[in-house]
Amino acid sequence: MVDFPNPIFSAKRQRLLEHVPDIAFGETDDFSQTIADAIRSSDAATQPGTPEHEFAQLWDAGEDFKAPFDALLQNYYTAFAERLETQEGFDSYVRLAESRRDRVKDMPIAESPMLFSRTNISSGERTMRADGTVEEA
Repeated sequence: MVDFPNPIFSAKRQRLLEHVPDIAFGETDDFSQTIADAIRSSDAATQPGTPEHEFAQLWDAGEDFKAPFDALLQNYYTAFAERLETQEGFDSYVRLAESRRDRVKDMPIAESPMLFSRTNISSGERTMRADGTVEEA
């Protein structure tokens, strides 16, 4: 659920990978707990706005995660749908899609330029926020 509005190319989730201890890749029965402990014990986990802090808050939901996670997603879906009804919102989502296409075009799976739509949108780093807005770097 960390950075859920960005299912691909999430810099936040990529940063969390720094906390995965080498032992987690061995045979272990507590893989998830090992990683969670490493992230939650980091200094960044106490600093609001960091991926580690977001992870810690989400992890603390525990076994009763369904309702709070569902609330996060429902709020996101509502905000997304509302913004999609505006020209500004629609345009921002097209720019976001274009920035994601640009990333995929540079990957080995991009067999041919004919697989991708073409626009006149300039390249740029863009991410979706949980409030349905698009952040442009």
